[in-house]
Amino acid sequence: MPCRPVSARPASHWGSPHRGWPSRLLAHALALLRAIPVVMLIFWCYFLLPVLFGIDVPGTLTVIFALSAIGGAYLAQVVTAGIAAVGRGQWEAGLAGGLPRAATLRHIVLPQALRLMLPSFVNQWVAITKDSSLAYLVGVAELTFVATQVNNREQVYPLEIFAFIALVYLLLCGTIEALGRYGERRWAVPGR
Repeated sequence: MPCRPVSARPASHWGSPHRGWPSRLLAHALALLRAIPVVMLIFWCYFLLPVLFGIDVPGTLTVIFALSAIGGAYLAQVVTAGIAAVGRGQWEAGLAGGLPRAATLRHIVLPQALRLMLPSFVNQWVAITKDSSLAYLVGVAELTFVATQVNNREQVYPLEIFAFIALVYLLLCGTIEALGRYGERRWAVPGR
């Protein structure tokens, strides 16, 4: 039984999402989001949207949108790089074995790419956790905002209050990192 020929695409095309103008437009939009500081996007959404469109965006939604947009832009880049890091031969093997492109991605490429992406995922989740403290800038009652209010009321124990907040963030970020290390051990390739 003759093998189905693999298309003669350049190596850079295998796993690459940049195939047409919509993909290029999305890539530029994601690059723009990665270039904007989180605090700037929060301010733009909170103060500029009501002026431009006459809509009042609550502070909580503003922070959720800003962290989601920028975090999603970084994670999209991680996923793109992870898929591109899997060798062309893996794509060719799946396609030569008769799998369609989507099945090759799901069953052969993604399991390998996810192992490569996990450290960057953990890094981004830690960054989002820490960036959530910027919500206090638009009056959202999060951990830092509450600590500031308690400190303003008591004005006696600022070191202890903010040391406690630092400890809470340390525990949150440490838990995320521990889960990432567990995932790395769980999905490690035997013999490596």
